[in-house]
Amino acid sequence: TVRVWLKRDSGQYWPSVCQYMAAGATAMHYHVETRRLFVGLENGTID
Repeated sequence: TVRVWLKRDSGQYWPSVCQYMAAGATAMHYHVETRRLFVGLENGTID
C-alpha cells in the first residue's frame, strides 16, 4: 500500500491517496515536472 499525506495550513497531515500494490515496494521515484510517483515492486513491475 502506498499512502500520500498532505500537510494542511494548520500543520496537520491528512490522507489524500491510498493505492494498493500487487507486491511489496522496493524503490520510489518522484518526477517533479509531471508530479508523478513511480513505485518499483518486488515482482519487477513499475506502477
